[in-house]
Amino acid sequence: MNKDERIREAQNQARGLLIVAKIDEERINRVWEGFGDDYFLRHSATKSPGTLERFLKQGYKERPLVMASRRSGRRTEIFIYLAIKTICFALITSILISWD
Repeated sequence: MNKDERIREAQNQARGLLIVAKIDEERINRVWEGFGDDYFLRHSATKSPGTLERFLKQGYKERPLVMASRRSGRRTEIFIYLAIKTICFALITSILISWD
């Protein structure tokens, strides 16, 4: 399966879960416009609905969204979404690296 097929499959699976949760398909598409291909290649379909619900609840265009979740062992996954990604993302990344 090539990259585009994997992305489409992840989106279709997540879309199905979101529609069952009564989230309008137009809203799903608007939020996903800001997600790059990497998001759908890295995250499972079951992770996407939780992220999208938080986006819609928080106002994804107006404010940054930062989520953290504990992974196995001592790892923590951090998800950062910024409408303006350039300098802010680099700053946040450098701060997180310095905490190691």
